[in-house]
Amino acid sequence: MQKRLLTIINIISVIPLLIYPVLFLTSLMVFEVPRSGQVSSAMIMAWLWLTYPLLIGLFIFLSRKFKSIPLALVASIPFLFMLAFSIKALIDVMKRNRVVEEFLTTISKDFVCQSGVNANKFITYEKEKKQFVIIDPEASDSYFSGPVGKVEGDQLKLFFQIAVAKEQYEKCLNKDGKSLFDVYTISQGTESFHDYDLKKYELKVQE
Repeated sequence: MQKRLLTIINIISVIPLLIYPVLFLTSLMVFEVPRSGQVSSAMIMAWLWLTYPLLIGLFIFLSRKFKSIPLALVASIPFLFMLAFSIKALIDVMKRNRVVEEFLTTISKDFVCQSGVNANKFITYEKEKKQFVIIDPEASDSYFSGPVGKVEGDQLKLFFQIAVAKEQYEKCLNKDGKSLFDVYTISQGTESFHDYDLKKYELKVQE
């Protein structure tokens, strides 16, 4: 029974070696950054990433030589760190998805992009700011909005050049099956990215 348990722990301990090539390349990048000779926490972490296979191999060898479960458990420490990191990453993703889903219920989907380069995105109109914003619910970060244009009367002044905007938004339709180009008189705007207020879309996920 002890021998079987020892073998199982040893097998589990080897799992982190599967991602070692990726960690190895990442660690080398840390050493390429110019420094003034001081040892930083990043460099210490890099050395740990570079040398942990030696720790695993050494303690697996010792655990089998002395038939020691405690030594085998020491070899499994990198795996436990990987497992804890993966669980935390998964929890963070689930938290963000919940926050995004709750937030999306507060935004009107005025023009839904069902196909084209912006498929699965939608355009919302903020009446108080007179601006159209495109929303990407599947964006990987918490800032998933972008400017489309600003309304002045019955005219929509686009953020992008008209030809580019037409390619981007022509297939985003409202409930009547019309695009922005059907509803508004289109012209080229002069506003920069900073002229659009997108702060409300910068979601903060609680830890």
